[in-house]
Amino acid sequence: IALPVVVYGLTLLPPFFLDDIYSDYFIKLYELPGTEMGRGSILPIATALALLAIVATINRNIQDSHMMEEVRADEKKTQHSSRKLSFLDRLGDTGQYIKLELRLISRNKNPRKLFIFSTLIVVGITVIICTSDIYDSDFMTKFWCIYNLVVYGDMLLVRIMCYEGNYIDCLMVRRENLLSMLKAKYAVYCAMLAVPFLLMLPLVITGKWPLLMLVSLTVFTSGCQYFLLFQLAVYNKQSVALNTKLISKNGGENSYAQIVVEIASFALPMVFVSMMETFLSEDMAYTTLLILGIAFTATHRIWLRNVYKRFMSRRYANIDALRGSRQ
Repeated sequence: IALPVVVYGLTLLPPFFLDDIYSDYFIKLYELPGTEMGRGSILPIATALALLAIVATINRNIQDSHMMEEVRADEKKTQHSSRKLSFLDRLGDTGQYIKLELRLISRNKNPRKLFIFSTLIVVGITVIICTSDIYDSDFMTKFWCIYNLVVYGDMLLVRIMCYEGNYIDCLMVRRENLLSMLKAKYAVYCAMLAVPFLLMLPLVITGKWPLLMLVSLTVFTSGCQYFLLFQLAVYNKQSVALNTKLISKNGGENSYAQIVVEIASFALPMVFVSMMETFLSEDMAYTTLLILGIAFTATHRIWLRNVYKRFMSRRYANIDALRGSRQ
């Protein structure tokens, strides 16, 4: 994370903080390689090839070391933190699956990295919006609010059943185990919405964003957008490794359904608000979103059970595919 942040920071940030005179020198520095190439000099090309060879060698060595580490990795003993989460026992099976979901994110490399990366995205975008007016337009305000709220879902929840594919046989041991797991996931990801909500609250306090927009889009995310993402539990058939990365199959999107749902989770709120604002006021548009979000959130048990029934109706095909895709 540090290397790209430093590189892109050195590339993009100086013009924003330097005086005009120094900014001109900075721009001329970038013009120099192109100017020299225009004059027929091979020095820029030779320098670029040398840097490419150095970076490629470093990259290969790093990948080789990580691959060997994954190949030789022994299972590490973990200390259970049951006492810390004992208050969840009162929720029965759902509480146990909430514990499982929290441990999935906190203990396994791939989900943990995605969670950390999502949090850094939310923090970075919020800091940029707070400290500058570059994203103060009406469109960008809505876009970044929606993006920050749904980023955890689009990074982690979009892979629903992909991580669980590693232990799908255990989930099928008892009746409605899978339904309890879906309820637990929904509870965890609704709780996660508190992170971007609290991080973006200073934008409301400073008057940049309206409170109604933030609240309505948060509730809309917990209801309608999570409704879309949970449908992928029926269609995801590719198991994703929990820890190994380089020697495992790709942990990214593995079906067109994931891509379509990800795009829809960003586009639908924008389209919906824009359409309603042509007929209603902005406050009425956000109020409508709030009502829809409350309706889907309040009925989450109904549509989660529908997802469970549809998965069970095609469970043999899904389980075979999840088993076959394990690394």
